[in-house]
Amino acid sequence: MNNSTGLVLGGLPFGTSLNYDQSINFLEYAHRLGVRDLDIGTLYGNGHALKICAEFNNKYPLKR
Repeated sequence: MNNSTGLVLGGLPFGTSLNYDQSINFLEYAHRLGVRDLDIGTLYGNGHALKICAEFNNKYPLKR
C-alpha cells in the first residue's frame, strides 16, 4: 500500500531560509502528513539541503 500523498516537497529553503533545526522539524511534519518525495539539488542551500535530507532519511528511511 502506498501511503504517499503524491506531493513533492521542494528542498530549496533547507539550510538557507530554514536553519538546520527548522529544516528537520519541517521534514518531520511533512513526513507525518504523508509527504515522501523530495526535490533537492546540489546547489540548494549551498549543499546543506542534501546533507539535511540525507540525515533525515537516515532517521526515517523510505521503504522501497
